[in-house]
Amino acid sequence: EVMHDTRQTLMFSATMPKNIVRIANQYLKDPSRITIGSTTQPVTHIKQDIIHTSHSEKFTHLLRELNEREGSVIVFVKTKMGAEDLKERLCDEHHLADAIHGDLHQRKRERVVKSFRANKSRIMVATDIAARGLDVPHIRHVINYDLPQCPEDYIHRIGRTGRAGADGSALCLLAPDDRHKWRAINQLMNPGAPVDFPKGMKPEGRSDGGRRRNGGGGFGGSRSGGFGSRARSGGGDSRGFSGGRRSFDGDRKPSNHENRSFTETRRS
Repeated sequence: EVMHDTRQTLMFSATMPKNIVRIANQYLKDPSRITIGSTTQPVTHIKQDIIHTSHSEKFTHLLRELNEREGSVIVFVKTKMGAEDLKERLCDEHHLADAIHGDLHQRKRERVVKSFRANKSRIMVATDIAARGLDVPHIRHVINYDLPQCPEDYIHRIGRTGRAGADGSALCLLAPDDRHKWRAINQLMNPGAPVDFPKGMKPEGRSDGGRRRNGGGGFGGSRSGGFGSRARSGGGDSRGFSGGRRSFDGDRKPSNHENRSFTETRRS
């Protein structure tokens, strides 16, 4: 009421979920939307894998993957407490790990990132506070220990690797209760495409599956529409899934439990 009728209003947001779009349409007059990059597709040179497992076997798979991989890793979890707990468990296994989340003061966050950037710690365990605004070129791998609550955050998370044209890899550890979140993520990137779940993907289902690979970036299968077919048996407990990994291939265009984005402060 107190603002001039003739004015220009600009609104900036890292994501534009439906509720934000409704607010924009309510208060803005015939707004133009400018989007930089894709919010529904990762860049093509990020290789994506999934491992079907159970909650009790996630940590075992994580340790195996960390031992098999080289380079810096970000491991995303859902909660602040989960970040601290996972960091301690990794340190107990003699990994150089640190954690970043919303309960840390800004100075502590800066120290964590500075140490990670300088390769003093190899692994950063993070909540979605690090899914945006964090640019560390030497990150080789992103591991989703927990899936994000918002499907769009998956794109932001795995975008921490593959920076400036470099190759990167992203891995998801999927437990039975993750199937609804995984379906939403898949539908975001492949609207209308069927979601290929293993036969055992039901809460505390039987062990079922294998490990499959097929390389490549993008999502939802190769041009022929399928996953890789080279399989070998996996582990896992009898209450959940075996450690079946699947990789994605395709020709895709490049592109909260915490709702705060990470702001990095650099000092000369």
